[in-house]
Amino acid sequence: PIRSKMQIAPASWQGRKCRESKGSVEPSAGLLIEYVHLLQVERGKSAMWIASATQSTDHMATIVMSDVLEARNSTDACMRIYAKVWPRDNPLKNELAVLRLSVDHFRHPVLTAGLKADAHSFLNVLSGYTKLIEQLCTAIANRLPIGWHGAVLRSLIRYDEAMAHQRGLLCSLLSLPDRLFSVLPPTISSQVREIAHVQKQTGRDIDSMLLANKLEQRCQRLVSHAISLSCGLESLHAQLLSADVKLGSLRDTVTIEGCWSLFSQHLEDNRIALVTLAAYIVKSE
Repeated sequence: PIRSKMQIAPASWQGRKCRESKGSVEPSAGLLIEYVHLLQVERGKSAMWIASATQSTDHMATIVMSDVLEARNSTDACMRIYAKVWPRDNPLKNELAVLRLSVDHFRHPVLTAGLKADAHSFLNVLSGYTKLIEQLCTAIANRLPIGWHGAVLRSLIRYDEAMAHQRGLLCSLLSLPDRLFSVLPPTISSQVREIAHVQKQTGRDIDSMLLANKLEQRCQRLVSHAISLSCGLESLHAQLLSADVKLGSLRDTVTIEGCWSLFSQHLEDNRIALVTLAAYIVKSE
């Protein structure tokens, strides 16, 4: 794959208006969904930077530290709005600060912890962010009322996170230089397949829920669209679910830019469905 710098579009939080109401508890779920969406972008960019930081020269890196800082700025902008609306609620801000410090320890052009340790570094970053995001997803689920729309939203949150996790992991794998890709743990293929399986199974569960009981019309349309993969993503997903998936061959056929774009377009559809469904739940309560 091409090892050029990526031109990843900045997260779209900037300029997005907050329509949350200070007078209730549940509306915070909508803003937390936005926060998770931005944190997923930050996770992907951070892991990709760590993976590509092992390149021999900075200009060969997939992304550079300024891309990571841009993602952090978008996340922080969201949290500043959240803090104004719910000043006593601090969704894992301290944990995120510690995680960012661990990312900052890595520097271009070459990591020096040893070949295998370098190959595992981006996996550690992914794992740290994923644990944080999972806690936030649980916090969102706990803020939702019991009901059919809430049940669908909880499942869609799991579906969205599985897809975003895939994006970060695959794009990081594509960013690794060949000399480090060759020393990755043999379990990496099964890890990729497991995440893809979670997404597929959750998508099926949501589809069954939509057939059993219809949502509000607009929510139904957006959620149905969110769990319908594009042809390109469906093809890639089929490869990931294959029992004999060869990640090395994917590196020869899938570009970093193409992979990020493919997932990000769909994740934006997910975000719209999640926020719309959360807003409907709040309005109807």
